[in-house]
Amino acid sequence: MSVQNVRSSDLDLARALSRRLSASRRETPPPAPASPKYVRFAAVSAPAPSSRRATLAPGQLAPAPMPTPTPAAVAPVAPVAPVVPPPPQSPRTVHPIDSDHVDSWEQFLAWCSLNANIESAFVVDSQGFVIGQHGQLSSEQCDGVGAELSLAMEQLARIEALHGELGSAVLGFGTRILIGFRGNLQREEFVLGIVATDPIPSEVMEAVGTSFRDVLPRLG
Repeated sequence: MSVQNVRSSDLDLARALSRRLSASRRETPPPAPASPKYVRFAAVSAPAPSSRRATLAPGQLAPAPMPTPTPAAVAPVAPVAPVVPPPPQSPRTVHPIDSDHVDSWEQFLAWCSLNANIESAFVVDSQGFVIGQHGQLSSEQCDGVGAELSLAMEQLARIEALHGELGSAVLGFGTRILIGFRGNLQREEFVLGIVATDPIPSEVMEAVGTSFRDVLPRLG
C-alpha cells in the first residue's frame, strides 16, 4: 500500500500556478473571426406608400386643396353675315314740262330746281341780262355769272363740233358745277344757267334742255 501524502509546499505552489493561469486567460482577448473574402449586397426595395392619412397635430390646419383648373369657356362665334350689295338705283325719270301750262320764267326755273335738285337757276337773254332767276344766288351774282356764261356759250358755239351744234356745256368750279343750256329764238340766243353741287344724271339733263327749248317760244 502506497502512501498518498503530499507536502503542503507542493499544494501552495499548485494554487499559485492555478491563479496565474486563470489571470492570463482573462487578460488575453479572444482571436477575431476571420473576415470573408467578399461582401454580398442585398437589394433594398422602397417601402410601399402608406394608404393611411397623415394625422394632424392639435391646432394644426389642414392644407387647402389645390383648385382644379377649369377650362376657359369658349364664346360661340356668330356666323358672319354675307355682304349684300345695295340694289342698283333705277335712273330718275323726269318728263319734259308741259309748255302750255308755264306762264313765267320763275315758274319754269322752280320746276328745274325741283326735278334737277339744284341750288340756283337763271335765264340770260341775248344781251347778257338776267330775265329770270330762282334759288340761292342773289341778283348781283346772277348778273355776273349770267353775263360770263352767255359769253362762254357764244365762244363755245364757234367750235366746229363733230356731232352738231352746241346744246349744253358743263363747267366745274371747286365744289360747284355750272351748267349752261343754249336755245335760239328768232336769231336771238338765250342761255339757261344751273348751279348744282352734284353731277346731274344725263336723263335729267336731257329733260331740262328739252323743256327749256319748248318754253322759249312762249316766254321769250
